[in-house]
Amino acid sequence: MTEQGEYGVGSKPGVDVDNHEFVQWARRMFNQIAVGGKWAVPRSGLIFEKRSETQLVLVALADEYDLFRGEDGNNYTPLPSEMVDPVKDYAIIRAYMTLAGVDVSNETTLGDE
Repeated sequence: MTEQGEYGVGSKPGVDVDNHEFVQWARRMFNQIAVGGKWAVPRSGLIFEKRSETQLVLVALADEYDLFRGEDGNNYTPLPSEMVDPVKDYAIIRAYMTLAGVDVSNETTLGDE
């Protein structure tokens, strides 16, 4: 099974990867970030930086007390039940961003044993 197949895209013959809803979402998300801008993912504490028009880099891991600003402008701290495993979340984000044509890399210690 391919990496993308593991996440439900490309695992079945005839799946149109370019028009898959999560791949389209990944493209839209990436295009909304300015080069040099950051994207914080509250559910897992991952913090990415857009380095170029094709490159996204995981640059930091938020600790459990970090606050994120929600779309409504208020600070938001996810509840423990809303948190997801950062290693798994990175793998999923990387898989969909890769399918969307974005090179994703990791400059943190995430995944180090």
